[in-house]
Amino acid sequence: MPGEHPLPLLVGWGNALRGDDGAGVVLAERLRDELPAHALRVVVAHQLTPDLAEAVSAAAAAVFVDASCAADPGAVACHRLAAAPALTSEFTHHCQPADLLRLAHELYGRAPASAWLVTIGGASFGFGEELSPRIAAALPRAHALVTRLLSECAR
Repeated sequence: MPGEHPLPLLVGWGNALRGDDGAGVVLAERLRDELPAHALRVVVAHQLTPDLAEAVSAAAAAVFVDASCAADPGAVACHRLAAAPALTSEFTHHCQPADLLRLAHELYGRAPASAWLVTIGGASFGFGEELSPRIAAALPRAHALVTRLLSECAR
């Protein structure tokens, strides 16, 4: 709507039924419950899909949160994102955050100037809804990092 400022977007994704893979979902749901709705748009998803490009295009900034099987368990990392140089054929079924930035720009004419990927190294990706102790212990660090990124977006 005219005159409104775009909100920052937080996207937490993963499979909440596969242990630590749900870390991004858990964190996004916590922040959605803690922060006022007028300060942030939160999307929780099983995986990143092309339809999320519209929400990305409308965002002031974007923070994506996911578990990582490549990182040490409990490690929290943050990487600044840029739009993918080109879309691959794989993006029709699942996307990476950089694909969504590219798609947002191509389809809607804009993408947020600032975007980050926050990852939390997972330890257990088996069936179950519980996070492993190391990931549960890492969530406060990830929470503080995401909160800091979001507050920087609001300035």
